[in-house]
Amino acid sequence: MSELAGEEGGFVLEVGAVLRATARALGRNATPIVVFTYGVSLLEAGVGQLVARSLSGDPSGVTIAGVVGLLVGLLASAFKTAAITFAIRARRKSHVPTIGECARHAVGRVPTLVVTSLLTMLAMLVGMLLLVVPGIYASLVLLVAVPVATMEDVGPVAALARSRALTSPHVGGIFLCNLLLAPVMFGGYVAAGIAQSVLSGEPFATAMIHVGTPTDVQTVILSSLAIGTMTAVTATYAAVLYGMLARKPRRPLGERVARVFE
Repeated sequence: MSELAGEEGGFVLEVGAVLRATARALGRNATPIVVFTYGVSLLEAGVGQLVARSLSGDPSGVTIAGVVGLLVGLLASAFKTAAITFAIRARRKSHVPTIGECARHAVGRVPTLVVTSLLTMLAMLVGMLLLVVPGIYASLVLLVAVPVATMEDVGPVAALARSRALTSPHVGGIFLCNLLLAPVMFGGYVAAGIAQSVLSGEPFATAMIHVGTPTDVQTVILSSLAIGTMTAVTATYAAVLYGMLARKPRRPLGERVARVFE
């Protein structure tokens, strides 16, 4: 059955088809996904540590480090998602891109991607301030904004509008997909917390805090693995979802035959 099942007046997203396609994409694109998630996540965590330590003696260091960390996080997240999206979409067109091709395409779209990510984050934040539900809705309808900005020649605002147009008819299905993928997305953090607890002998709750705010080599590595796992799933899922929604569904055979004789 197609990923988009026909219904009177439109199409509905098949949750099972999305999850299966995401799993297949993770397997078929394992090399670029591993390189761009775990590799970039390790670099991101390392940069964060260097900034935090260099500003440790400055009273305003915490604020500056936080701002720098946010910007680095936005840049890294956009880059990883763009590179993975390009790898998955290119493979769908029977072309297996090299790591260099994926990186060059992502770098070429960095300014648009960063602004798109920032606007998405701001929309979600404002929505959360408006009694939470609007924030959840924003996170659903803007889920494919970065893949749109990666693959289509549009600016940040147009990418958000395009994402909303693609996803808004399928909010229920996307919400269910998110729920079902959440254990996998956050599983990396739980595994990293368990590893930190075992290696350091500290309680699991404390270990989770240290993984979330790494302060040494061990926690930096574990944090990178946790972030990488989450990014691998979320970026692949967003790329797959974008591909499904952006592809025009074929009309039923009977309708196509009838149009020939119109």
